[in-house]
Amino acid sequence: MKVLTKFTVVFMATFLTWSCSDTVEEIVPVEIEIDSEVAIKWANLTLDVVKNSPYNSPTYASRSLAYMGLSMYESTVQGSIVYQSVSTSLNGLGAMPIAIDTLEIDWELSLNAAQATMLRSLYPHAPAAYSMKIDSLNQAIVEAKRVKMVSDKTLKNSAEFGIAIAKKNIPMVYK
Repeated sequence: MKVLTKFTVVFMATFLTWSCSDTVEEIVPVEIEIDSEVAIKWANLTLDVVKNSPYNSPTYASRSLAYMGLSMYESTVQGSIVYQSVSTSLNGLGAMPIAIDTLEIDWELSLNAAQATMLRSLYPHAPAAYSMKIDSLNQAIVEAKRVKMVSDKTLKNSAEFGIAIAKKNIPMVYK
């Protein structure tokens, strides 16, 4: 009986020592995941537009693709806890618009709006069929989110933020 009592006392002392320690477990934030499907669809359409547009020099095409990629990144990066904006590191671009309420932004929709705005602005000379494809892809992605019950407020905030990112990038293409 004395052995059991000693064991119980040692066990309780050890348990209380560990449970009363000053260390607090740190809550590790979890990185959001953005489905790559939206980005891939826009990348494919962008390459198709670039390849089939008239008056498209290699310099203009490469610069356009660079800013399309930058807009894609910047329209989603504020939803990340790991990655940071690169805009202030780029010569002449400056800080990007800041999302006020990141909880009310769907980053895939932000990317969608940014890419549609950029592609329309950079390739107004694209054949009419591509203009319709841009509008169609943009609307299909928005409708897919509506089916998933994304709120109207989130749809609006996401589109406005993506468009603001695109408008910040567009003038850089022509410098």
